[in-house]
Amino acid sequence: MIFDNIANIKRYTFDEDIREILEYMAHAHSMPEEKIELSDNAFINPVSFISKERSAEKIFESHTVYADIHFILEGCEQITVALRQELCPAEKYDESKDIVFYSGNGGTIFTLYPGDFLTVIPVKRMRLQLRRMNAPR
Repeated sequence: MIFDNIANIKRYTFDEDIREILEYMAHAHSMPEEKIELSDNAFINPVSFISKERSAEKIFESHTVYADIHFILEGCEQITVALRQELCPAEKYDESKDIVFYSGNGGTIFTLYPGDFLTVIPVKRMRLQLRRMNAPR
């Protein structure tokens, strides 16, 4: 897992596909709504949402095949990342979408602002916290 600002991507040695995605995002000023195919193994599945208040329900998601890269263009997002052993499966793995959902507590909260990215490899689990925060950085 790496949490940083896109301005610092040269500090890291990434897998070729992850580097391709991050370099694309480093120059993005807006994101189309449709999937963007960069190569056979690298694609961007844009997600846009309206922030929600924090809920008591703790649902985490994980991917088995693909790394999950979060990049913020505007607003902010809180993501809680937890270790597998801290969580319980809530649903069966959906191979067609490469996603499985978990429930549980714990983890570490990361707050991402414009230009920030968080890469999560499949062994970690993450919870999206859809909450817009107006606090200064």
